[in-house]
Amino acid sequence: MMSSISSEMPANVAEQMPPRSLVMDVMASSVCTLRRGTLLSRAAWSAASAIPEFVTQTYRWGPPASSRHAIGRFPFYWLYVAEDIHTAIWEGRFCEKVQRYPGFFKFNNGAEDGLLVNLRLEADLKLFEIGGQTAARLGIYDQLSDPDHRWCKYFGLEMHHVMSALFDETGAIGIRYPSRRLRNHSAIAIHSSHLAWWKKSVTIETARFGDLPVYRELFNDPCRLKQAP
Repeated sequence: MMSSISSEMPANVAEQMPPRSLVMDVMASSVCTLRRGTLLSRAAWSAASAIPEFVTQTYRWGPPASSRHAIGRFPFYWLYVAEDIHTAIWEGRFCEKVQRYPGFFKFNNGAEDGLLVNLRLEADLKLFEIGGQTAARLGIYDQLSDPDHRWCKYFGLEMHHVMSALFDETGAIGIRYPSRRLRNHSAIAIHSSHLAWWKKSVTIETARFGDLPVYRELFNDPCRLKQAP
């Protein structure tokens, strides 16, 4: 893992960031394990993005844009997966609330042809748990829920360094965190430096979202906006 990666943290982000040494101490005792046989899900907009080789845009956990290489790629990235299909759908933004019409959601353009990727673990998966008591102890719950994601992108960079330092001790290759789009559910981010190994330890199946029963359920949901008046 490329632990030497750095990016200057803006002052208003740094003042809300726990010291890295403290985060390391907390994470060393905040490891959770998903057992072999666990089924995870991921929403992908194309076959190429099911488990991408690289990314040119980052999301919640970054890294921040300032760490982008000259060719447009990032030095590392996070692969986002979920512990259930509904969290994958909302976190992957196949569905999204309609700002102008309270109470309604919509399918985003192209969602019907998107893929739901099922990943069954063939080996135990160790993760750093950053929700629950971990977030409470570190005082970062509000930042974790901020839709702006600016703080989270720098915390993701901090976790890159923490994960590198603690890997030999913990074996953790990602983070488990509270979903912002489906509360009381968890989402997972796997560090890209471990994807080559991880892909060999999962069984992968894909299906077109529009062909699945869950799509039909959401299509017929009374909260789905049929047509804007």
